[in-house]
Amino acid sequence: MMSYDLSPEQEMLREEVSKFAHKELAPGALARSKMEPEELHKNLHPIDKQIVKLGWNHLNIPEKYGGHHIDHVSLGIIDKRRDQPNVSEVMHVIGDVKGKDTLIVDDLIDTAGTLTQAANALLKHGARSVRACATHPVLSGPAVQRIEKSDLTEVVVTNTIDLREEAKKCEKIRLLSVAHLFGEAINSIHNETSISSLFD
Repeated sequence: MMSYDLSPEQEMLREEVSKFAHKELAPGALARSKMEPEELHKNLHPIDKQIVKLGWNHLNIPEKYGGHHIDHVSLGIIDKRRDQPNVSEVMHVIGDVKGKDTLIVDDLIDTAGTLTQAANALLKHGARSVRACATHPVLSGPAVQRIEKSDLTEVVVTNTIDLREEAKKCEKIRLLSVAHLFGEAINSIHNETSISSLFD
């Protein structure tokens, strides 16, 4: 586990976020974990309800990445309950995935337990295929074996963390470099120019 020295302001913010999470978020998460799927959908946060209702009717990919326009892209939500660290149970898929090629988007993949369970849930709900992408490939413990044995078509990750040899040999894992993006960000900070323009 990493430790960081926090400034007094950062420590105060951390404490306030922790208090808010325990007071406002934890009770709701615990209650939702015990709900049946139909009841869960009724008790979604208003923002989540709007996301499910509206979905994404199209996706525009910037010119520098190919300039494609994709119609009929919809959004689904996977509700999961985590009883202990690195152990999760997928509870319910919210949204229509039947006959669709699906993409799971996450910030990181640790043991791949959540990822492979999510893929199974999507396939059980009729998804035609499941791919995943994540920024940080921690891939600890049985992660690579789980991905190899799963029905995931492909897992795309970046090189923010160096892949273990086992992961490099896995045909389902594809690595993309963010070196250029980081270099441009560092250059922008050094020259005091806009970083947000990198994401236009």
